[in-house]
Amino acid sequence: MMILAILLIITQSPDSVIEYNHTMQRGSTLSEAIEMSGLGKDSYVKLITLLEDSVDVRKCYPGDKINIKRSGNKIVEFSFEGKYLTYSVDSLYRFKREKEKLLLTLIHGYIDGGFLWEAIVSNGGSPNLVYRFTDEIFIWDIDFNVETRTGDEFLVIVYKRYMGDRFLGFGNILYASYKQVRRELRAYYYTPEGKRPDYYNLEGKSLQRVFLRAPLSYTRISSRFSKSRLHPILRIRRPHLGVDYAAPIGTPVKTIGDGKVILRKWNGGYGNQVVIQHGSRYKSYYGHLSRFVSRVKKGSYVKQGDIIGYVGSTGLSTGPHLDFRIKRDGRWIDPLKLDPPSRKDPISQEEMESFKEYKEHIFSLQRQLETCRNLSHMLGIRNSLIKSEVKQP
Repeated sequence: MMILAILLIITQSPDSVIEYNHTMQRGSTLSEAIEMSGLGKDSYVKLITLLEDSVDVRKCYPGDKINIKRSGNKIVEFSFEGKYLTYSVDSLYRFKREKEKLLLTLIHGYIDGGFLWEAIVSNGGSPNLVYRFTDEIFIWDIDFNVETRTGDEFLVIVYKRYMGDRFLGFGNILYASYKQVRRELRAYYYTPEGKRPDYYNLEGKSLQRVFLRAPLSYTRISSRFSKSRLHPILRIRRPHLGVDYAAPIGTPVKTIGDGKVILRKWNGGYGNQVVIQHGSRYKSYYGHLSRFVSRVKKGSYVKQGDIIGYVGSTGLSTGPHLDFRIKRDGRWIDPLKLDPPSRKDPISQEEMESFKEYKEHIFSLQRQLETCRNLSHMLGIRNSLIKSEVKQP
């Protein structure tokens, strides 16, 4: 076998093209990879100089692919297919960058006895898209851990990012909706004049709220807000002025809103407890924690969604859960009935006409995409794509 290989090299024509492929590894550099291809010194210097003038050669990631075709020690073609960038160089050292294409797609389906994650992925989505749908768009309006039902309908209009024929991932979600029997949530990705883009509902209100829907991912509500509940340990009736979220020990607990930590300690029957002051009107209480996050101290400030501790069963508790309570103006309120205001301003009256036109355009796109999707199903194609006038915001 070794003799055969040598004979092939010896009998090879001087003008034949040799191809070199390399996949970038952690710690490797572009210059090192090119150097191993067998290019002559002059060709190597010209290529590296051109690349350094055209792109940031330091931005290479594990998995990026390099292909070099050479004739002797001279370059015939160089191509780079990276995580975020694709480009090539020909034999005359002309640099060409592949432009990213944005195409729209419709992802639509129903929950059929399983989970939303399964439903979206099986209809052409991805785990990252599910996360953005649940934890970046509708996190303030619905808890997808426990509030989904069989028959719920979801719809997403989203950009797909391509480099040539290579799918890079999903871009911005232009529109999302989640429909249940008694309500429908809608989110429009819109950029008000002079402001950053945000998601707005049908009326032009920002979906971002002052408080999160729930402070953790839980399995069930084991006890609700009540003026008279039989205490499971003390065996006497007394008010339970909060909500108990059952969850495994160690589940991260997040603050529902920005605020200042005013208590972080063992607090009798509540066990390890954190209390956060939100402005002048609200306080939130997190009890029975197994442990605290070390950086969260009394007097420290936290942002909405920051992890402050972990579910436990400390204090008067029969099992792992979070005892969650809210006070408004000094009075206990039912956390499940809290309707917090938006964190951001709604779309101004002066801009409502523009927002209305944008919604109409999204609706028109939805109809086109649904038509393409129905046609693709008839032809046996999984996803259908159309070009759109809507640009990536």
